[in-house]
Amino acid sequence: MEKFLINATLFTSALLLMVGIFRSSIPITAISLVLAVISQHFFRKKYPRKTRSYREIIAAKQKKG
Repeated sequence: MEKFLINATLFTSALLLMVGIFRSSIPITAISLVLAVISQHFFRKKYPRKTRSYREIIAAKQKKG
């Protein structure tokens, strides 16, 4: 269900952005940008960023090779 919500908000945002640009409508463009932020929020909620330190990255590379 979350994947559908992410994809739906992203698609709607892109569609509204195109319509807002071609019609030169600032409110439609603003709504599309808000929807893009909402879809990013849902995406990061489902797939959080994995922050690692430089030492952890080097240690992982040394384990592989």
